[in-house]
Amino acid sequence: VLLAYDVNRPLFSKKANCNELLKEQALSILDKVGMLDQAYVSVLTLSGGMRQRVALARTLIQDKPIILMDEPFSSVDAITRHKLQQLSSVLFSNKTVLLVTHDPLEALIMGHEILLFPIKSAFNPKSPQSQLSVEPLVSLPKPSSLPPRLIGDELSDYHGQLMRIMQAQL
Repeated sequence: VLLAYDVNRPLFSKKANCNELLKEQALSILDKVGMLDQAYVSVLTLSGGMRQRVALARTLIQDKPIILMDEPFSSVDAITRHKLQQLSSVLFSNKTVLLVTHDPLEALIMGHEILLFPIKSAFNPKSPQSQLSVEPLVSLPKPSSLPPRLIGDELSDYHGQLMRIMQAQL
């Protein structure tokens, strides 16, 4: 779409002859993620947190009902991570989101349903007979507050359960 499809190009070209409606939608989404002032700069000049916000904008502009987020907050500092988690919770509140993370606390802060898959799997992608088991090891109930959740007693209890299960796998 209009958002940085080539890492060497700016988010938008001021001279680009593009559909004004699409451009308005893209600018609106960039505004939502706090990147409107960077709309015409090269992606190469953006910080890691800014690039993550642009990635959220790219996802939003596609307007898909199901979103896969694979370690979306892993490469940013704690403050940026918290801001991006809050922003994602608001912007994706009407979507189905599959968040993949290796951080059990992040899963609890962001997730509605937590699925823990076994660390060791017999799946071999090179073998046609091999099958990946999609049965989760444990499914915890949804904590009472909406994401992103603050760390409290309930979240601490769930975190302890997850850590015990994960340690037992080692």
